[in-house]
Amino acid sequence: MLKLRVTKGYHQVHYTQVKPYGHVGYNLYRGYEGIKTWKVMHRMGTWYGKNYYNQATYNAVKNF
Repeated sequence: MLKLRVTKGYHQVHYTQVKPYGHVGYNLYRGYEGIKTWKVMHRMGTWYGKNYYNQATYNAVKNF
């Protein structure tokens, strides 16, 4: 099981609580990390515990 540490001054938010609004568009590139990256990797089946947009995700999106 993955243990997460929440640094003092920060609050951990569960991914289901994040609701984007307004202008949220940006392009994803290899090496990017974030919620959008996490969602794309899960949808493409390329997530293996790391949220960094990797070559496998790039290939899956390209071939989609």
